[in-house]
Amino acid sequence: MDLGKRIHLENRLLQDSKNGVGTVRLNLCGVLIGSPFTDPFVQLNWGQHLFNFGLVDKFGKEFIDSEMERMRSFILEENWLKAFQVKWC
Repeated sequence: MDLGKRIHLENRLLQDSKNGVGTVRLNLCGVLIGSPFTDPFVQLNWGQHLFNFGLVDKFGKEFIDSEMERMRSFILEENWLKAFQVKWC
């Protein structure tokens, strides 16, 4: 579920609970939205973001993208140490 849908769902649940509608009770305390610990792949698109903001050129974006792909493969293998050790900047 992407971030926009999660926020909409949480907002809807909050509004319903304030209005006395619905019976679902969820304890959302401690949930980190956009945290790499809950959805690491959301964090792996930095090359495009930095390129769009003009902070890296085409070659910088390609380097960051290749390093993020290495990180993605380590995450899929559940090799957390190697994923953490990838340096992209």
